[in-house]
Order: sequence, then C-alpha cells, then structure tokens
Amino acid sequence: MSILENLMLLCVKCHKEVDHRKLRHKYPVELLRKMEAQHEERVCYLTDLKPKRTHVLLVTTPIRQPADSANEAKDREVILRKDDAFEALLPDYFSVSGHASSIRVDIEGEEDFVAWQATFRHLEQRFKAKVHGENIEHLSVFGLGKIPALAFLGHLLGDARPLRIFNVSNGVPQKW
Repeated sequence: MSILENLMLLCVKCHKEVDHRKLRHKYPVELLRKMEAQHEERVCYLTDLKPKRTHVLLVTTPIRQPADSANEAKDREVILRKDDAFEALLPDYFSVSGHASSIRVDIEGEEDFVAWQATFRHLEQRFKAKVHGENIEHLSVFGLGKIPALAFLGHLLGDARPLRIFNVSNGVPQKW
C-alpha cells in the first residue's frame, strides 16, 4: 500500500477524533475507506461538471430620482458593472468572451407615447446590433431602468433562445 492510498484529509477536529486511541473502534478501516470513496465520488462528480457558457447583456435606462425638499425630480444615470454581473453568474454560468454587451437607452423629452415609441425603436436597433444576429446559445440578461423599456426588452428577447434574467437591486445583480 502506498502512502497516498493510506491518506485521508480531514479537518483538525475530525482528525483528532478518528486517530484518538479510545475512539478507534468507532472508525474501522472499512468505514474510513467507505467514507473516503464516497467523498472521492462526490469530488469527481462535481469536478466533471462543465459550467455553461453564456453571453452577458447589460441593459440600462436612466431612472427617475424623486423630488425632495431641496431638488426637483430628475433622471439619474444607472450603471451596471460587468464584474458584478459575472459574479452573479457563478457557479452555474460563465461569460463566453470575458466581456459584456451593453445597451443604454435614453428617454428623450416628456415620457409620452411618442417618446416611448422612439425609445422602443432605439432599444430594438441596439438590441439587434448587439444580440439578434449573433449565434448565441445562452443569454444572461441584467436590466435596470424604466419599466416600459424593460418590458419591451422582454418582447425583444422572446422565447427563441435559452436565457436567464437577473434581478438588479441598487445597481448590483442578484440571483433569483
């Protein structure tokens, strides 16, 4: 028997218990080998899994900052960080290319029917340029912005490809 065949890695507490002279009867060689085999089987299973590759899409619009006693309501810039999105993907997915596609859409003028129609056209153009023509097997979408724009994004995404939508809270992606 080689030294590696007789090696079992344990935490300090478990190591002391297993090796303690008065407790050896609780841990016969057969039990220890069975525990080791189960652990090795679990490790082999987990390390054989191949994480799924995904394309990352970050979509933002400015968000209305409510008025307070000192300031009137105004739109504020929204920023989604690529690194935060990549971290939210793990351990189930990872970015295919190491970069994220970003779409930022401004709402011009008053938020009326005409402005939203123009916003939807801009969003659709940018979406087609970044995503539509690509051969994308899986897409991970992070969106933070005004609800009508995000709802239209859902329309553009459709159900033609596998995708995962991530919640964003205070600019930080959250797992669902």
